[in-house]
Amino acid sequence: MLKDDIILDKLQQFVSGESIQRQSMKSSLADFIILAKKTPSSRNAK
Repeated sequence: MLKDDIILDKLQQFVSGESIQRQSMKSSLADFIILAKKTPSSRNAK
């Protein structure tokens, strides 16, 4: 599965959840998206 497909799936889970579930998923979802979009060279630059 491509990274974009995984992100789309996670976003669909996010929007279909209840408000309380979205609150708990919010930061982990954002972190996942940011890390998935980084290039390998930018990951090594930390």
